[in-house]
Amino acid sequence: MEPKGTLLIIGGAEDKGDDNTPDIAKKNKDFERFEILKELIPNGGSAKKIEIITTASSIPSEMRKMYHKAFDEIGFKDVGFLDMQDKEEARNPSFSKRVEKAHAVLFSGGDQFKLSAILGGTPMVTCIKERYAQDKDFVIAGTSAGAKVMS
Repeated sequence: MEPKGTLLIIGGAEDKGDDNTPDIAKKNKDFERFEILKELIPNGGSAKKIEIITTASSIPSEMRKMYHKAFDEIGFKDVGFLDMQDKEEARNPSFSKRVEKAHAVLFSGGDQFKLSAILGGTPMVTCIKERYAQDKDFVIAGTSAGAKVMS
């Protein structure tokens, strides 16, 4: 069966509006601010829900602030954050329900082993896989470690 959803694999160090942005813009004449993050919700859709999974990060509150600021600047207001720190949290049905309602899921960077160890074999992963397989409008994205674990 061919999946219907979209994978957005980001190499890392994507433009989140931090101090590195002006340097990137100088080097690339075609630079568009937040270009990659905008792909999470193709064709606009600022009212759609994005869930960011910060489980891999050792600094989830900083990631939350950075991504919240970036998506706010883009115009996406409905952004949630899931920071599951153990298998028990990853099995929480309320988190899977949030993913069921989301249009996109973004895995932040950090420790890929931590991310796969906590989420592996949980209903959260099953939910994400099912959405990806069945929903043509669903986007799974990951940056750095979040991109690495998507396979």
